[in-house]
Amino acid sequence: MKVSIITVVRNAKKTIEQTINSVLNQTYKNIEYIIIDGLSTDGTQEIIKQYENQLAYYVSEADQGLYDAMNKGIQHARGDIIGIINSDDWYECDAIKKIVNVFEKYDTELVHGNVNMIRAENEKWVSKPAPVEQLWQRMVIMHPTVFIKKKIYDQFGVFDTHYKIAADYELMLRLYSKKVKFYYIDEIIANFRWGGISVKLYRETEKEALQVAKKYFRQSPDLTKTAMLLNETEKLTKLNDAITEQPSLLEHIIKSVWNNAVKDIVIFGAGIWGARYGEILSKTNLNIICFYDNNRNNRDMLCGKEIKSFDPDKIINFPVLIAIRKGTDEVIEQLKRAGVKYYVTINMLAEQYSKFERK
Repeated sequence: MKVSIITVVRNAKKTIEQTINSVLNQTYKNIEYIIIDGLSTDGTQEIIKQYENQLAYYVSEADQGLYDAMNKGIQHARGDIIGIINSDDWYECDAIKKIVNVFEKYDTELVHGNVNMIRAENEKWVSKPAPVEQLWQRMVIMHPTVFIKKKIYDQFGVFDTHYKIAADYELMLRLYSKKVKFYYIDEIIANFRWGGISVKLYRETEKEALQVAKKYFRQSPDLTKTAMLLNETEKLTKLNDAITEQPSLLEHIIKSVWNNAVKDIVIFGAGIWGARYGEILSKTNLNIICFYDNNRNNRDMLCGKEIKSFDPDKIINFPVLIAIRKGTDEVIEQLKRAGVKYYVTINMLAEQYSKFERK
């Protein structure tokens, strides 16, 4: 199978070479590499030109944004399957071989896997997607790991450029609603640098993603359940918007839940949500004691605080904020068995904030 890999870039001098080499040095060799540059001015073009003779297609020209550039790449792709890796990210060396093996072995049209999240030099963790059924509620697939048969793009279309940040989610949900066959591989496919557009603008990303979810809501097989989940997501989006603007509000909400003078807190969850809430709480008067996580992935620190493996035999004397969105019930049971009396989930905080709004 021929594999087309597309990289879109604008002013990524510090990272583009690692991205390029991760494609050119794949163990799988039947690859055509396409780079779409948006008129970089920082030296990125000079780096790309060093590899131009190894590229199937390269252009540097103005575009209408990230997804417009991706669509240009798809237009020029001639491979059987297409993968997209952005200029801040890079593939594992045998990623494409693993992906092709799945396409050859199984009757599938879209394959995706896990990513290494890189937040800082000593802050790295494996992020796995939630079950694909949760796409009706939110983006649960790691887009740098996604590979799609070209005929699927031909049949169902490319990225909808009306969406500036969440067009990848719209595409995934559109394909899922059209019964495209998804296949998850439990392997690390790509490395994702924390700090891309969807992270920097995550408030806007959540709002746009919510628009996408509402757009496809009626195609869900369980409207009642989907409506309930979307309601939770909408409340959480409003909370995140408010506490990002005013971090002290998060402290106020947490204290209101327990109706006491909380000074110290433990965060359970050292992934994306733990990092977000840790960053916000670090701007308040609450002191984060540490992070707990059931899968530390050899990380030691997050937001300057220690990450510990949860030990149910050790008593936690501090209130716990459960900063995860999948596996919440299991964590609550763990805490209860350990005798933890004070805990709150981010969805509970969102519900509390909605009560404040109503008042």
